[in-house]
Amino acid sequence: MRMVTCPIVFFSIMYFWPNNTVAMLIALIVMVLSESLDILDGYVARKYNEVSQIGKLLDPLSDCFWHGTVYFCLIQHNLANPWLLFLMVSREIAVMCIRYKSLITGTVLSARFSGKLKCHAIAWYGALIMFFYLFKLYNVFDIIPYFIHVQWLVAAIIIYSLYDYYQSNKKIVLSD
Repeated sequence: MRMVTCPIVFFSIMYFWPNNTVAMLIALIVMVLSESLDILDGYVARKYNEVSQIGKLLDPLSDCFWHGTVYFCLIQHNLANPWLLFLMVSREIAVMCIRYKSLITGTVLSARFSGKLKCHAIAWYGALIMFFYLFKLYNVFDIIPYFIHVQWLVAAIIIYSLYDYYQSNKKIVLSD
């Protein structure tokens, strides 16, 4: 679903925003819907034990692609900093290397709470930035200059998630 909705959000933010608040609202609704469906998908997969090796690789890859696209767009409108996107992508590459190595060695990796926390922090921070930007456009209030500092918390969660993932899979990382 993320791969289908990603172009909608990209074009809504990059080409119609900030001149078209309807396009921005559509992008925000699609973002919230996509994140909600991703949460539901993970819940259903775990509940019915419908977890596959390819799913373990593709789901995080689609998350990275989705969040990377959203943050790239936010960076273009000066609503996020490039270093945050760099940190997000670097963390995902490191974790994917661990996942790939575990796949080769036949080791089963379980999802980490810190990874879910990281994913939610990234997703909802981006959605809230867009939500607050709508208020700014309608001259209700402008909280963006203050809220943008929350990205430091998101960065800390990303770093903690990488550390936690490394610590819990140290044997895989250090094995030959």
